[in-house]
Amino acid sequence: MKKRVWVVFYLLFFTVILTGCTSMITPSEMITPSEKITLPEKITLPEKITLPDQDVWTYYLTTEDFYPSAKINQEYDEIEESTFNKNEIPKNTRTKKYVKYGNGCFTIVRDTDRVYKFNDQPFQSQLTKGLVNVNYYDFKKQKKICATGSYFNINGSAVKYNVSTSDKSIYVREYGEYKYYTFKQAGIITFDVILGELNETITIKIIELPFPKNSSVDTIIETIGFPDMKKKDGVSWPDSRYMYGFFYSPEAGHTIYNEFFFYKDFPYLVLSNNNNTIDGVSYERLDD
Repeated sequence: MKKRVWVVFYLLFFTVILTGCTSMITPSEMITPSEKITLPEKITLPEKITLPDQDVWTYYLTTEDFYPSAKINQEYDEIEESTFNKNEIPKNTRTKKYVKYGNGCFTIVRDTDRVYKFNDQPFQSQLTKGLVNVNYYDFKKQKKICATGSYFNINGSAVKYNVSTSDKSIYVREYGEYKYYTFKQAGIITFDVILGELNETITIKIIELPFPKNSSVDTIIETIGFPDMKKKDGVSWPDSRYMYGFFYSPEAGHTIYNEFFFYKDFPYLVLSNNNNTIDGVSYERLDD
């Protein structure tokens, strides 16, 4: 009797165990898979940024039509040197005139071929050694010769040079070897350049702008239109330097920012825009 009871007990026990194990390995309960991971779509990069008109794109635009860069001036110098090395005379440029003399060549250099002025006052140039300067290149010695005083030492001979003008519309103030030029009115200024027994002429055009100094930007736009190019630049103390023909020297601890206007219809003109007021006019210089 007891054996039967234990047999029944063991059968019930193992039935329960088997039933439990079977339920534990039910796939729906034990290995429920996680939901499928959805990968993000391919990232789309933003479209190419369009630079705003006038202010940003013009910052990267430097052409000879507006203002010759240092790179362009360097290219001119390289062409000149290469031509001299071949004992040949370069072609004349906007600011340089070449004159054969003896076994070499004179180079007559003018700061600019044109100067702009406001219509209510004269224009005063930057401090310079001269609007028109002269040097000589000796083909035989393959080197440039500068003047001593008013003379060039060319093959042991003293060759005199002189630059002058009889035009009454220009006034010159001298400070040692440096000069200020003041142009009183529009017109053509003729400089006589004497090179030994040779006599050459160089002209500079004075152009009067159709507005006075300190005109508003609105007045400028109404008169000659929007600038074709604008550039912004600045200089911080203790530095001092020229920016597009204008000299800036900030006070201690300060920075000077300014904007400059350029026009295709007025080649080499530079207008200074100071807080929406056109307070200065300048021209392109070879050494800027």
